[in-house]
Amino acid sequence: MPDLISINSKGYGKIHKAVMRNSVFPLLAKTIYAYICAYAGCGCMAFPKWDKIVRDLQINKVPIPST
Repeated sequence: MPDLISINSKGYGKIHKAVMRNSVFPLLAKTIYAYICAYAGCGCMAFPKWDKIVRDLQINKVPIPST
């Protein structure tokens, strides 16, 4: 009999609605939060290097200042 595969074993992470629904957080902050949640998976910690985040999300290392 094959082992059951859970959603967590496929590399998904849990994202809290309170963060994603907060209108104060900019889109980039929510994107990085979701990325780190997915990176952590079932665990409670993740420590990807900033260069990896920049490369994977194809974002700038230095944010463009808003006017």
